[in-house]
Amino acid sequence: MYEFNIEDPVEDMDEADLRSTLNEFMEKHEENRADYAEVEADRDEFGEKVDDLEDEVAAFSETESTLIDKFAAVVSDETPMFDADEVAERFSLPELLNKADAMGAFSLSTETVEDDSDDGDDGLTFAEREERSQTGSGGSGGSGGNFTDEASEDLDAILGL
Repeated sequence: MYEFNIEDPVEDMDEADLRSTLNEFMEKHEENRADYAEVEADRDEFGEKVDDLEDEVAAFSETESTLIDKFAAVVSDETPMFDADEVAERFSLPELLNKADAMGAFSLSTETVEDDSDDGDDGLTFAEREERSQTGSGGSGGSGGNFTDEASEDLDAILGL
């Protein structure tokens, strides 16, 4: 913004100087009004952003409060000295997470997870499944003979037997 300053006293100015000064003043005033309108627009935009951020902070605080209550209940179940409200008052969320983790609240169960992928074997036992390894020199089964026999022959040839 432009700050207007008159260096010459008005009494010493003639009519032409006064008109040019007034014109300059009006131009600068219009520039100031335009600048002020931009500042107001920025203020409104930032005000909206602040409102959005305040809403996010409120939602985060509510979520944090809910998490504190839940983890305080987990920790208080393991420590009968304090009830959940006392634990929630005494510890922060990161501290409650560490305590719950130390107590094993986050441990995965030791149950085995069954593989649901379909290999086309439809419940066959290991002995009933077809052999998948390469057999013989032919690459994939068939005419090359038994893989074990061929491996024995190769070993005998290497050893010179």
